[in-house]
Amino acid sequence: MQLLKICWLAGLLLIACIVPVRAFDCAKAASSIEKAICTDPKLKAADDAMATAYATLRDSLVGADRKSLGASQRKWVKSREDSCGYQQGAEQANCILSQTDERRQLLLAEPESGPGTGSRLMPVFIQQDADPRHYDIDFTLIKFVKPQSKGEILFNNRVTKIGKGAPLGRQSEAARDDMTYSSVAAMALTYTSPKLISAKVENWDFSGGAHGNGGTSGITIDLDRGTEMKPGDLFDAKGIAALKARCIEQIFEQKKDKNDSSICSR
Repeated sequence: MQLLKICWLAGLLLIACIVPVRAFDCAKAASSIEKAICTDPKLKAADDAMATAYATLRDSLVGADRKSLGASQRKWVKSREDSCGYQQGAEQANCILSQTDERRQLLLAEPESGPGTGSRLMPVFIQQDADPRHYDIDFTLIKFVKPQSKGEILFNNRVTKIGKGAPLGRQSEAARDDMTYSSVAAMALTYTSPKLISAKVENWDFSGGAHGNGGTSGITIDLDRGTEMKPGDLFDAKGIAALKARCIEQIFEQKKDKNDSSICSR
């Protein structure tokens, strides 16, 4: 009898460790984000849709994959609280809506545009908690579940390569000055069709120093040919020059926004 009780308690502890972050009870809303969601039907509908996508994905996973999903979801909830929590009114509502819908799209491996590839894709999560000798790692990637064509296999290989860049495991040197080292990679499908798949990956890493470093990269695969596409495959020289010029303009626009008292010059 005592053994049964111990097993029952152990089971409860295991469930507590992997319990999903589902739609919350509005009667217990505590943070400004939760209260905003519960008082706005549009935000509540978006959060419920995201929570349903989360629950559906969680129920399809087992073991380490399910645990990684839960860890990723908890980090995302905290990130939404941190980035939207200081805002107010319409600005906060737009922040919540945008981030919640982006998360739903990730959980469903849904593209931002395009008719879809016709093959099943699903998110992949690489997670690790931080301590002085381990990075905080939050990689959210997307792969074909059962790649068949050369293009699908190539896409998965590119994603696998990104995943291998995660600094997993014990580091030889501890983080300095009570710092927390971290590495993040967030993928989004920008366009998918039976002939083409395009994704962007936003990276951010901090391994000491004054600040972290980040960037955005892209993966565009011709699924018919099984080749990775380059800018020259889509645009002529004039079009590429125009894109570069526009990118430079956007960079300086952002610099001016972030440095109100400074003047940025080319």
